Amino acid sequence: MPQARMFTGPRAMQDRIAAADLGIVIPFRHDRPERFENLSAVLRHLTTTLADAEILVIEDGAQIHAAALCHDLGVRHIARPNTGAFHRTRILNQGIESLLTRRFAASYDTDVLIYPQAWQQALAGLRAGRAVVFPYDGRFCDARGALRARLLANPDLGQIPADQAQAAPSKGKGDLVCINPNSVGGVVLFDRATYRACGGYHEAFVGWGFEDAEIMARMGKLGHAFHRIAEVPLIHLSHPRGRSWAAASWYGASRRNNALFRAMGRLSAAQLTDLIAAGELRCDSPPAPKPGLLAQILRWKG
Repeated sequence: MPQARMFTGPRAMQDRIAAADLGIVIPFRHDRPERFENLSAVLRHLTTTLADAEILVIEDGAQIHAAALCHDLGVRHIARPNTGAFHRTRILNQGIESLLTRRFAASYDTDVLIYPQAWQQALAGLRAGRAVVFPYDGRFCDARGALRARLLANPDLGQIPADQAQAAPSKGKGDLVCINPNSVGGVVLFDRATYRACGGYHEAFVGWGFEDAEIMARMGKLGHAFHRIAEVPLIHLSHPRGRSWAAASWYGASRRNNALFRAMGRLSAAQLTDLIAAGELRCDSPPAPKPGLLAQILRWKG
């Protein structure tokens, strides 16, 4: 197993951003070595950028790989042995609602880096009363090749100024490419009380795909539109997809996620409120929700 590289970064530890009111949940599954490499860089990035944040890695998989890494970096680690599907939405709900203790929470992927100025502005927005904040402007930039290697060795974004990253092309074979100009994934910051009131993540979404878009649309319909940090992109550490991504079952789940996203988008605020009150966003994985209010409202066909 790769060993965590020691990293202090160019910022003195006393210059870290005050984040004692923030908890971060990172769902993790080790499906390829690159996932572990990216997680190591992300944790070093977070612990040297943020002061006093609560960081929680929930590792879900057939084998557990990240316990020693988390221990070395002073990060809390929870193991969830599981040979089945990676149920990201359920992991995030457990972490954000039951395990974190801070006022604000971040849903955080294992392979993304956030600029310090975006952290500062995003936290200021939460403290000023915003319920949902993306700590970037929507540009999701993929770091590849030699640039990814440099960031694994030293996950400090000072080596890629934000204005330079903003200019990353949307096509090409360079080391930095914008793969999505309007992303709603990667990192999302929530006021935890509002997150709970709006039902959290919809657990009928399994794996990856449309779950972040659905919760954003739902919270917006319930009066909590999300806010972005202008002119600062997100940096994604590239990785091959694990076998679970290539399996026909994942593509089937993605299609079901898409169908559920579209169905949820047709509901009114009143219908959403009823579903949340009934606890029916906490349902098992597709092909069909359990019988009840959710199935009735969506007229689910299976």
